[in-house]
Amino acid sequence: MLNNTELVEAFVEASLRQKEILLSNTSLRAECVCGVNQLISRQDGVLMKMNLREPVQFWLRRQSTYSSWLSDLLHQHQFLMAEKSSDAHFDAYRYFSIKPGYQLNINLGRELWRSWRQLSRLSVKGTNVSKFQLHTGEENWADIRAIATSNELMFIETTDGVEIMHCLDDTLRWLSYSDPQQLKQVNSCTYAMQH
Repeated sequence: MLNNTELVEAFVEASLRQKEILLSNTSLRAECVCGVNQLISRQDGVLMKMNLREPVQFWLRRQSTYSSWLSDLLHQHQFLMAEKSSDAHFDAYRYFSIKPGYQLNINLGRELWRSWRQLSRLSVKGTNVSKFQLHTGEENWADIRAIATSNELMFIETTDGVEIMHCLDDTLRWLSYSDPQQLKQVNSCTYAMQH
């Protein structure tokens, strides 16, 4: 019998291939009803759904015991919540292309600020090792040139000269460059400077 993670992964995979599904375990059921794949909890009802006749888009129930876990799982598949949803109970999740070498982060602005400062300190002057991009809506990502903070506010300057303000406690979507070869070079340079 499939555990919950395996069942949900099978549901996502079948939905992405726009194939009907029929699986269950003791707590979850995945089935297709009238061309809509549905993930159903015995406790909360429909948790997630995808219409197989429409462009690929998942609908995730806002309030359930599984919402946070399923949202994280969709993020791993590069599906992010759309900016606006007309549905009162479900949020739409759409696929967002992420460039190779980048890692998706969805957390408080404080984490972006910490990561920015940490990699800025590690970077060798004159190199652009740490590269960050901020999600600015729909499928748009802006390269970050500088970040400053003041009074719980964060001011993010993009490479095209736009300044974006967020609270440090705002939840942000951002990409961090994680090419292991370049990070290895930075670490070896930092080690050489320290010794």
